[in-house]
Amino acid sequence: MKILKTCTICVMDESDEDIKFIDGICNHCRDFDLLKDKYNFSKTQEEINLSNLKEEISKRSKKSEFDVLIGMSGGVDSSYVCHLVSKLGLTALCLHFDNGWNSDISVSNIRKIVKKCNFELITVVMDWSEFRDIQRSFFKAGVIDIELITDNAIYALAWKEARKQGIRSWITGSNYLYEHGMPKSWSWSKQDSRNIKHIHKTHGSGKKIRKLPLYGPHKYALIRSINFGFVKQFKILDMINYDAIKAKELLQHEYDWQEYGSKHEESIFTRFYQNYILPKKFKIDKRKVHYSALIRNGKITRDEVLKVLQSETVDDNLTQKDKDFVLKKLGFSHDEFDEMMRSKPVSHSRYKNNLFFNNLYMNIYKSVFR
Repeated sequence: MKILKTCTICVMDESDEDIKFIDGICNHCRDFDLLKDKYNFSKTQEEINLSNLKEEISKRSKKSEFDVLIGMSGGVDSSYVCHLVSKLGLTALCLHFDNGWNSDISVSNIRKIVKKCNFELITVVMDWSEFRDIQRSFFKAGVIDIELITDNAIYALAWKEARKQGIRSWITGSNYLYEHGMPKSWSWSKQDSRNIKHIHKTHGSGKKIRKLPLYGPHKYALIRSINFGFVKQFKILDMINYDAIKAKELLQHEYDWQEYGSKHEESIFTRFYQNYILPKKFKIDKRKVHYSALIRNGKITRDEVLKVLQSETVDDNLTQKDKDFVLKKLGFSHDEFDEMMRSKPVSHSRYKNNLFFNNLYMNIYKSVFR
């Protein structure tokens, strides 16, 4: 087995095919050093940032029942966003996207947070027959980013619901400090609805996608640049000294929020995808990204992480339980699924896609709004 070159500061290695090292330090660590001060605030500046946010949102929401829309997963980031918005005295409509893979803990967390914050909750349940068909097609296609389906639909649904409710401000839980450093080769552009449709058309049941909300790069470019449809997106966690570890402690103490495992494991499918599918088929351990972010933020040492990574990737008993559940729910036999895991990975670019427009709009955005 080839020994992969690893960064001397974090634990990212050559499993990221685009990684570059200078004096043993990877590009992700170098990028973080350049940008980290942008997310480091004095206590006074934090208060100013939140005050300005509240003022802008209040002005935008004069004609709406709700000040903001919050996408709610039950994870630490979205839960902490609810806490902050509640403390600001804003009214929120919480939107939960149910694709059929919710864990019991995530559902419980959502209910606890929303109830105590006195927010309204809308849960939009996807048509399982259609969603199942799309997920099955991605397995058959052999592409890496099976989560592209959910990630695209969540954004499309949030924008649609905000427009429907007349909500002009949308606060997300995305943040730089704990989500930076994801290799491009480990996923696909989240705006690529064309890719989703062609993969499904090629490997699905033959039925068109009719109920799952999707969006493409053109709409995304309009939303991001000029707040198309008057819905503006805010990243509140990038306006404070966000500490995911302390956020968990606060949520546990004030809301009886429960830990669910690693990042994004509030979904049973996501847990299985990260703990089994990625390492088994694509030789990717996504924990390296999350742990590396913690290392750069000074929350854990590199030596401590290396010890963790030397252990088994996942709990074998939990993984087997998840595997049995996922296969039964998706309608795959063990032999059929194992064969797909052994097959050679296929690039998303083999299917019709919007890569040209994604790159074009990204370059334009960087040059205009940098």
